[in-house]
Amino acid sequence: MVVTNSVGSITSRVATLTVISTAPNIIAQWNFNSVTPDNAVGTGITSPSTGSGTASLVGGATATFATGDTSRDPVGTNDNSGWNTSTYPAQGASNKTRGPRFQVSTVGRQNIVVAWTSQSSNTGSKYARLQYTTNGTDFIDFPTAVTNANSYLPQTNSLAGIPSVADNPILRSR
Repeated sequence: MVVTNSVGSITSRVATLTVISTAPNIIAQWNFNSVTPDNAVGTGITSPSTGSGTASLVGGATATFATGDTSRDPVGTNDNSGWNTSTYPAQGASNKTRGPRFQVSTVGRQNIVVAWTSQSSNTGSKYARLQYTTNGTDFIDFPTAVTNANSYLPQTNSLAGIPSVADNPILRSR
């Protein structure tokens, strides 16, 4: 670093500058609302409303759009769509093989956190668990399971302590 004023200048020893952002930097966010608001919860999209990434269904799961999380929906919209997934295997059969999958690139980023909301239905499991993969195929259970309720519950899973999650071109979660 060189400091200069009217008297002259001086060069410091080697210095390191670290910039820390306190604001969250969103890689991708899905709200499932229609691109052009149509005031209908039964329509929507699976592309991110913010950032870039992909959402897909795996293992034969199916989905429709239905009423979403009213507390996290963008202010001023009347769409409020949610992605209602179904067609899961029977309890105890093919556990964790179907459902929604999201993929983002974390290249150039670190301290990754996944935030999401979910709720159970009268026909689905009340349990959920975030899984992630850093190589695109081998999914790992996040250590903490979630117990859903009849209303949307916010969840936050920090992957910051997992080195292969940062700077990864194919981080997937489901």
